[in-house]
Amino acid sequence: MGVTSATRSAPAAAPPDLDAILPRLTQRFAATADEHDRDATFPFENFAVLHKAGLLTLTTPRDLGGQGADLPTALRVIQAVARGEPSTALVLVMQSMSTARSAAAPAGPTTSKLWWSKTPEPMAA
Repeated sequence: MGVTSATRSAPAAAPPDLDAILPRLTQRFAATADEHDRDATFPFENFAVLHKAGLLTLTTPRDLGGQGADLPTALRVIQAVARGEPSTALVLVMQSMSTARSAAAPAGPTTSKLWWSKTPEPMAA
């Protein structure tokens, strides 16, 4: 049984222009990486930036409102993020792999509701 439009939370967004945004993300995240390491703080603002850029749904299937990116594309994004702020990249890896894995799970009504019923809100600082 496939996922129906009733369980879909949002229409698929246009894919981000990675060539344009990845270098800026790397630079932006690098600017605060030392501070987060020194102060042992979580980079909440980085995830707000990733959310705004449409990168938190990178590996979410298109029919479920995501970008539908393949793993080489996800790797490209994660590498750019890691060059700027490795802790952010680690969390993004977990997010991307979890999303990709859950999308590959059998799509019954219970599974679909559990994984895809709500669009996640950006993290608050």
